[in-house]
Amino acid sequence: MPNAVAESSFFSLPPEKVALHRALAEREPKLGQIYEGALRALADPANPDCLSLAAHGFRELMEKFARSVAVPLRVPGENLKNKVQALKKPYGRMKKKCDGHSTIVDGKGQPIKEIAQLMEAMEALFKWAEEILPSRKSAAMKLLERLEPSARQLPSALQESNAQIWEKIHNFFEQTCHHSMEPSRDETEKWITALEHFLLDRLIPRTTRDFVRIDAILLEAKRND
Repeated sequence: MPNAVAESSFFSLPPEKVALHRALAEREPKLGQIYEGALRALADPANPDCLSLAAHGFRELMEKFARSVAVPLRVPGENLKNKVQALKKPYGRMKKKCDGHSTIVDGKGQPIKEIAQLMEAMEALFKWAEEILPSRKSAAMKLLERLEPSARQLPSALQESNAQIWEKIHNFFEQTCHHSMEPSRDETEKWITALEHFLLDRLIPRTTRDFVRIDAILLEAKRND
């Protein structure tokens, strides 16, 4: 979100939403834009599809936010095609060697060299895929590990629990934006609040959030004078 967006456009929102918007925009302007867009979609009761459109925005927010915290979908310059191409030569040699044979070991009971080469190449591919194209759960674990505000990392059981919460929130928005489920406005707003609190706890210390509330109270009092 460009800094030019006026505070007045968010004046009617609760202080925590304003604070989250600011924190997201400071991390990356596009995140603030996506958050604002999702809130505006939600606030348009004249649009019969407002909940689905808002859910789309919040899902995009989660995915773009994860990318901004350096949990990449892929490494620049790397792609799956190159990795698959690397398998072709060892696979071709193995196929030629094994055609007409019912065993993958030689006369001494040792694995055929070409089989071993293929297995090595495939293991490298699988390792690469897990690191560069992680499962949603492992990506969530990595994301939350990097966002953990405390100096010490949480126990693995708590990390997994937080990752599951992140996954459940993402799944709700994904299913809602694709119309796989039709939640009520009240339920949708509860999931939005869950996401906002999840992000606030990791982006803004609670003491800072208290100051945000105080500033909002003082500003409102000044306006009413």
